[in-house]
Amino acid sequence: MTPDVCALILAAGEGTRMRPATLTTPKPLLPVGGVPLLDRAFALVEGLDTAVNAHHLADQIVAHVGDRAHVEVEKELLGSSGSVGNLRGWIAGRAVLVLNGDAYLHGGDLSVLLDGWGGETVRMLGVPAGDEPFAFGDHVFAGASLLPWRVAGQMEPVLSHLVLTAWRPAEAAGLLEIREFGGTYIDCGTPADYATANALAGRDG
Repeated sequence: MTPDVCALILAAGEGTRMRPATLTTPKPLLPVGGVPLLDRAFALVEGLDTAVNAHHLADQIVAHVGDRAHVEVEKELLGSSGSVGNLRGWIAGRAVLVLNGDAYLHGGDLSVLLDGWGGETVRMLGVPAGDEPFAFGDHVFAGASLLPWRVAGQMEPVLSHLVLTAWRPAEAAGLLEIREFGGTYIDCGTPADYATANALAGRDG
């Protein structure tokens, strides 16, 4: 039996490394290939009951999402783990697929996170680490992870991050599964990476 899964798109951050663009526009609303990153994220979680968190320029996120998803406006930044904890009542016993709202995933989808999952392990989307630090085995995080309720339900609505509350503890317990993303992952956190994502999207027309 496939576990019941919902999705959370993280869209609350201030995008400080992307200033001045993010002084007036939330980073998830910046376009890549003419499509806002947030809309690309929605396409990746299509079919799942979805929530979006918001904080920086939250009114723009709320207006853009409309009735497509539940929007949770955070009074203060809670980090990836705290945002899950803040939505425990909405998640309500389900597993949750957490996706970074600034992730550009080119040439693949998130099915590798869900296929054949039994509902007990923590799964992480990964790409080969190369020389990148902070790896999980031979991979680094590629913008999305899948948490069972037994993990998500323990999270608190305080500033905290999934690397500390979910991924490393699961790794230590032998319960972290890395699912390699077959395409290209770009974290659109800097102007250089954002430009790379747009160039890649532009080559697809």
